[in-house]
Amino acid sequence: MTEDSYKPPCKGKLIAIEGIDSSGKTVQSRMLADKTHSVMFSFPEYWNRTGTLVNEMTKGGALDFNSRAWACMMAANRYEELDLLVSALKHGDVVCNRYYISNIAYSTASGIDTEWLFALD
Repeated sequence: MTEDSYKPPCKGKLIAIEGIDSSGKTVQSRMLADKTHSVMFSFPEYWNRTGTLVNEMTKGGALDFNSRAWACMMAANRYEELDLLVSALKHGDVVCNRYYISNIAYSTASGIDTEWLFALD
């Protein structure tokens, strides 16, 4: 395969907006998605199967996981949306309100090895 004949599997770009809690990521992500006619994803996605567990964990529910299990749960939440995300990228750009970098930042702060986290995502 030559460089000239290579066609990427996706048409669009994935643009991730990252930042600390309550810094306006959702508003900025929505504005960018609207302006560029892009599909928007927010992570974690609370409406899917793993998202319901994540939601319960963040609200102080009965579920309590160690830091490594938490990182796996957040990665699983993104993996659960992977087919939809790739499908959207095949048609155009995607704006994400958080993506895997948030998981790496939060989990590294909890003492988890960065190399392990990059391998997870």
